[in-house]
Amino acid sequence: NFTEILSPDHIAIETGFMENLILSQDSVSQKEFMSQFLITWAPLYLLGLKPHAKTPFYQDFLDFATEFIISDYGYIINT
Repeated sequence: NFTEILSPDHIAIETGFMENLILSQDSVSQKEFMSQFLITWAPLYLLGLKPHAKTPFYQDFLDFATEFIISDYGYIINT
């Protein structure tokens, strides 16, 4: 499907945007972005990918990424 080829990697774009917010030290925007966007779908998306990961490396990566996003959200919200 040609659309799939042209569609961006949504999680990479959102985590890249979050990186920019972190580097700019804009904690208010970090909280807003994490609360309104990343935390609302990324953990479920990553967990949903796990059954499709064919190697232990990718299975472990998906676990790590899920736990990291949830942990980072807890840290950001509480600071």
